[in-house]
Amino acid sequence: MMKRLLFLTVIAAFLSTANVSAQPELDTTFNGTGNLVLQSAYFGARDMVIQPDNKIVLVSECGTALGSFGFCAVRLNPDGSYDAPFGNPPPLQHTYRLVIPYNGSLVRGIGIQSDGKLVLVGGGSTRTIVMRWHADGNMDTSFGAAGGITSTDFQPGTNERGERVLIQPDGKILVAGYTDTGSYIQFVVRFNSDGTLDSSFGSGGIVNVVLPGLWASGKSIALQRDGKILVGGTAGGAYLVTRFDPNGSLDPTWDGDGKVTFSNPSGAGDFEGVVSLAVQRDGRVLALGRLNVLFRLNADGSVDTSFDSDGWRTALTGAGTSDAYDFVVTAGGRITVVGMRPGSGSFIRDYRVARYLRDGSPDLSFSDDGFIDIDVATYDAAYTAAVDPMGRVVIAGTAGSGQIPNPFVPGVGSVVRLTAPVVPVEITGRVVSPEGRPVAGAIMTARDDTGNIWNSVTNPFGYYRIANIPSGRSYTISVRSKRFVFSERTLFVALETDDFNFVAVSPVTGSPKVR
Repeated sequence: MMKRLLFLTVIAAFLSTANVSAQPELDTTFNGTGNLVLQSAYFGARDMVIQPDNKIVLVSECGTALGSFGFCAVRLNPDGSYDAPFGNPPPLQHTYRLVIPYNGSLVRGIGIQSDGKLVLVGGGSTRTIVMRWHADGNMDTSFGAAGGITSTDFQPGTNERGERVLIQPDGKILVAGYTDTGSYIQFVVRFNSDGTLDSSFGSGGIVNVVLPGLWASGKSIALQRDGKILVGGTAGGAYLVTRFDPNGSLDPTWDGDGKVTFSNPSGAGDFEGVVSLAVQRDGRVLALGRLNVLFRLNADGSVDTSFDSDGWRTALTGAGTSDAYDFVVTAGGRITVVGMRPGSGSFIRDYRVARYLRDGSPDLSFSDDGFIDIDVATYDAAYTAAVDPMGRVVIAGTAGSGQIPNPFVPGVGSVVRLTAPVVPVEITGRVVSPEGRPVAGAIMTARDDTGNIWNSVTNPFGYYRIANIPSGRSYTISVRSKRFVFSERTLFVALETDDFNFVAVSPVTGSPKVR
């Protein structure tokens, strides 16, 4: 039976909390209830990243009686409190509000680099805006030509906007979006780590995807392990997923021309299109359509009919009509989808959250039926989701209108954090000698703090797989070899862990020289 989580909103100063009876899905270590409302300004939480220290950075346009701002960010501590050093001084504390040189530009995406720097992307006037901050929120003036900002006019004289940003392992920055020339054109652009266009990608760093007679937008982006780039959007109301080789050329192994289109099974045209993408560990691709449909594609772009028996499923199940905005893949390959469900009145709606198993069937361990509705305030929608280093799903969006103490603010942001499920996961990696040669036959041992042990043995190429260990725990991983000495390592396992590799410290004393 569907369960709704009802919150009594209690607002104090700039922070509003919700008190509820304990629910297993809500992480009550977050703000005491698992939920909070951002009350300092209109702030719609369009996208987020979670830093390695579990701090949450949210981005949106925002506004107060003092004015409107296109690029705004809030950072929360792991307990849900505001991170006081991050933001403007009073009276604009808690939120960074930036005035940028191009009127009408709005932030839409954020990414985090391996060094902790934050990359924000948006636009909406005549240029696409990319800016970079240090981890503390200060502008990184080494980026771009305008003291931390780079702006690019892909189609002169047209409106354009970067929608999502992705940081490659080599530090290069990918941005997906669209330009409006009367009909939309999807683009993907790649910047070097200093903010200059990467001339080795596409044509001068830019690739445009034109579908004659159709709008083609870019709303989502994902990166495969082989470096190929996926961009999701719309193709005149149908769903569009394009795939590019690392150099920006369309990948002909993806449905023959690099472009895959498919329709909403309901027959409805969806001009938002594919709003979220993810690549599973086996290379198959999950694609979320805004109008409440979740697809899975094979590595060649064909629809994977093993997913929920026909390749797609309703993204947010339950009574009423739902809109889906984002999803994340969590421990054990589980899929958590977030969005909103209209309620009983025109100004009432709720967060809706659903969780599915790897094959697309509902995860009945989640709220007993696979989904929950969360009543945060009055007028709620969940726009974005992320998984923190502890394996917990963080969800953010809007929450209500007419909230005190700012009754004239049309809406405010909200954040919910869910508990992390404990499910079987696996650790994979490779074991090599000091010279980088594979070490076969090494015994891998994972030990938790209660003394439970899981073992594996490396294959002739040095690879190992430790399977069926519970997520949400720390493990000490050791390697035993007749030929080499290895140092133990400790790993907190929130999700499946790939490429957890070991390099030998030295040969075992007296062992024969390895050639």
